[in-house]
Amino acid sequence: MKEVSPYFKNSASGTSVGWDSPPASPLQQRQPSSPGPPLCDISNAKHVSLKMAYVSRRCTPTDPEPRYLEICSADGQDTFFLRAKDEASAKLWAAAIQAQINTLVPWVKDELQALLAATSTAGSQDIKQIGWLTEQLPSGGMVPTLALLTEKELLLYCCLPQTREALSQPALHSGPSKGSVPYDVELSFALRTGTRHGVDTHLFSVESPQELATWTRQLVDGCHRAAEGVQEVSTACTWNGRPCSLSVHIDKGFTLWAAESGVARAVLLRQPFEKLQMSSDDGASLLFLDFGGAEGEIQLDLHSCPKTMVFIIHSFLSAKVTRLGLLA
Repeated sequence: MKEVSPYFKNSASGTSVGWDSPPASPLQQRQPSSPGPPLCDISNAKHVSLKMAYVSRRCTPTDPEPRYLEICSADGQDTFFLRAKDEASAKLWAAAIQAQINTLVPWVKDELQALLAATSTAGSQDIKQIGWLTEQLPSGGMVPTLALLTEKELLLYCCLPQTREALSQPALHSGPSKGSVPYDVELSFALRTGTRHGVDTHLFSVESPQELATWTRQLVDGCHRAAEGVQEVSTACTWNGRPCSLSVHIDKGFTLWAAESGVARAVLLRQPFEKLQMSSDDGASLLFLDFGGAEGEIQLDLHSCPKTMVFIIHSFLSAKVTRLGLLA
């Protein structure tokens, strides 16, 4: 023991050190006694508000297994790509995050409703649906788009509007190029809008069949509400070389008026919706309406893209059929 006794002496006082465990040094007190993960610096932690946040498992980096999910803040300033250990975990995390986001949606609707009420007639801009859609761009890329459906309009935004000015300036993207294929046909839907210069198409995708059913139902119902609210649409046209005015009424049907200057407003043709057998167009300016009978198909030159009028006719017909309770 004489040979090893120096190792059990306190080098400062020379006294013997007891066999009990010595007090831990300050450094030892800060470290766990058992092995474990290193302490993280919370100053480097990242966070994103879940208030109207966007979460998706589609616009994510290439991965042999679909383990990624994307989270984007409502203002579009913060975006994170998170990778779970496997596909099942990614689904669970995405569902849990989306469920929490959904609990905050009623508060967002109330805030936006207050902004709308300050700039519109009471009751004319009630929010029917709000949520994120993923839009396919002509370049083939995908972009989160916030959709806000009111009584009369579908408004699209790049981020959550926080002011009346931002709310009054929706952002529109051009539609996908011809021949483009949606990345998930089963969870996608297209919106086609007729304009004077052609058809504006938007291709959207959602994250679940439930979202797809909700959005498509709300959009169809919105078209029916708009048709019932508008009741009648008129446009200038030419029939057999004569300047005319075509009026389409949801209840009274089709009326073609003479529009020559100095000539009394005379009815040239009047037909109810029930007589319409077929409608079509050439995609440029011509609208074809077939009411059967001796006249057969009539050809009207609308002097602009006829798709707008064609879509209106179809919306009126769909609304009339729904009135009869023939559609769920």
